[in-house]
Order: sequence, then C-alpha cells, then structure tokens
Amino acid sequence: AREYLTFGLFFFFPYLTPPFLQLIFMAGNEIKLRQVMIWSGLIECTFTAIVAIIGLSGYLLIPGTEPGLVFPTLVSYFKPEYMQGFFMAGLIAVILSTADSQLNSLSIAIAHDIIQPLSKNSLTDRLELRWAQWSAVILGTLAIILALFFKDVVQLIRGSQAFWAC
Repeated sequence: AREYLTFGLFFFFPYLTPPFLQLIFMAGNEIKLRQVMIWSGLIECTFTAIVAIIGLSGYLLIPGTEPGLVFPTLVSYFKPEYMQGFFMAGLIAVILSTADSQLNSLSIAIAHDIIQPLSKNSLTDRLELRWAQWSAVILGTLAIILALFFKDVVQLIRGSQAFWAC
C-alpha cells in the first residue's frame, strides 16, 4: 500500500510529457504560459485526487482487491448491471483519449522537430504529414508490443515514467 501511495503522490505534480510540453510551447507569452501552468496543474491535481479517492475507497471497502482491478470491482459492487457497461466504456474512452494524445504529440514532434531539420530540403506540409502518420503507425505498434510485456497498468506507467526520467 505504501508503494502505491508514493506512486500516487508522484502524479500530483505536473510532469513533462509531450502533450504538456506542447501546451507550454504553444503559450504566446509569459502571462499565457503562467495561466497554462496554473490551469494544467489544477486540473492534473484535481483529476489525480479523484482517482486516488476512488482507489483508496476500493482498497478500504473491498479489501484484497488487486490494485489494477479496483475500479471495475467497485463498479460491479455498487452499480446496477445496466450501468456497469457505461462506466467501463467511460474508462476505456479515458484511456484511449490519453493514448491518442500521447501518440499524436510524439508523432508530430518526430515529423516536425526531428525529420524536418534533418532533411536537406524543406519538407512540404503533405510530406511532413506523411512522416507524422507513419510515425504514429510505427509508435502505436511499438506501444502495443510494449504493453504486452507488462502485467498491469501500474508497471506500464512506471516504465514509461522511467523512460521520460532518463
């Protein structure tokens, strides 16, 4: 439990991932940057607190539940069967939306910040788009393969955070 508490506290602080960096770089001036940082931090802390409360509730209300299965177990215990599908669909939508943002940001960064400067001639918008699309396909495939090597989401998140900390 202590291990998950320290892991949860890590998420209370904004960290530098591609979508977050994209927000920072899009700020036009110092005032907008400050607003972006404050609002992003508030949203991140609020979302993390909600997730932590759900996780701790599951830990206290249903002892012995595996950490990766707390949310589905809570839903199955406290919601009628017809609502369970809506909650699980919502959970899948959140996961896919986050993965989509990460994949999109990274593929655009590869095309615009790596391929474009390395090319001898300036890339056309269409060619840069093709590079971004192929980057998304390759990175998405690698992400699926990588996800198959981890037994739960917590391990996968730790592995990705360790990668960004390098």
